[in-house]
Amino acid sequence: MKISRNKAIEILAYIIIIETFVSKMSFFSYSIPTFVNVAFISILSVLLLRVTPKSNLLRNDKYTFIVFSMLILLFFQTVTREPFALQMAGLGTSVMLIFAFGVIFPKALPIDRFMIILRRSLMFSGISSLLLLLSGIGNIYEGGRFSGIFTDSIIMTQVASIGIIVFAIHSLERKSLSSVLMSMVYFLLVIMAGSRTSLMVSIGGILIYFILAYKPQVKNLIIGKPVIIFIIVMLFPFISQIAAGMLTGEIGIGTRKEITNPIDDRLLHWRYGIKRIQESPFLGYGVLTKYEYNGVYSLDSFNEMNDPHNMFIYAGQVGGWPLIVLFMAFYFLLIKKVLYGLLSTHSSVKAIAIVVLLFLAMFFAGGSLFSLGSLMDRFFWLFVGYLAVGSTVHSEGVKHAAR
Repeated sequence: MKISRNKAIEILAYIIIIETFVSKMSFFSYSIPTFVNVAFISILSVLLLRVTPKSNLLRNDKYTFIVFSMLILLFFQTVTREPFALQMAGLGTSVMLIFAFGVIFPKALPIDRFMIILRRSLMFSGISSLLLLLSGIGNIYEGGRFSGIFTDSIIMTQVASIGIIVFAIHSLERKSLSSVLMSMVYFLLVIMAGSRTSLMVSIGGILIYFILAYKPQVKNLIIGKPVIIFIIVMLFPFISQIAAGMLTGEIGIGTRKEITNPIDDRLLHWRYGIKRIQESPFLGYGVLTKYEYNGVYSLDSFNEMNDPHNMFIYAGQVGGWPLIVLFMAFYFLLIKKVLYGLLSTHSSVKAIAIVVLLFLAMFFAGGSLFSLGSLMDRFFWLFVGYLAVGSTVHSEGVKHAAR
């Protein structure tokens, strides 16, 4: 039986998304070596590349040009570093993941089909994590924070943030009860995982959607604008006090109780990151900078001090000022595409634009785009790819997102 091109693309897309989740699940992650994971994704990407229409892949656009410029810059910087083989392997892994998730995948699979696959995968991981939470089976707490079916609580909060926004928007667009319930499930999971940032980002994403979708209809509400404004004004002091407590660490979330001030902690990382850029302003330290300990590289764990918790500083650590300049151009290009996406009438594009907007905001608090397979990096490149190059391929309602 011959499989059609569209069916082959969808099957490969399902496998890639499932593998992305499975590779970070505690049941499988530690038993799958990194090189096996990377090799598997590489094979799937080559197969996806072969079945994707060439007219989709050959389109010229600023996004692809800037991405390839960053990767070419990193290549020429990496050839000067030692140990050469390890550095090139790290760069090759990053290049492959960016190309697979940020270029090939979005150009191959229609955006609506991607959102269906994503929702199904998120539904599985959310329900599975909830069942683990209710049963108490296994090592579901990592450092006192709920990690669900994933290897650590950070991945749990990242998945939960995306899940909240994706399901909340889908429930409002399609009046889906199951999506409402899944949004509630992920709200519970992000609270149990104890992430202030993820919780506030998720709420912010939903508020942005409400502003975009329901602003003209506010006057039609029974209680009316004056009452809404009065309620907001009355609640603002209490909300701001709670938010300030969460930011300074005085108020814990879920099972997490803070004993340090996260703002001071981030400033410490920023100062150290800027100092490292000053020490190597033109070459940086390469994509393996987080895995370096006093000149020795270990891929088993990363050096927390080499994570500046700021994407602009991180770009400087990886590739010096040349990469900072290219990354700034990339950042402003994404802002433009997000603005078009937010104005789109296509619900999938609007949802992706909101997620990318929140990614851009969180760049000031953390992130790493040139990793060895981070789940959040994969999602970032998928969402950005669909917003930048995947959207114009498939439907009229999406064209606004890629101008």
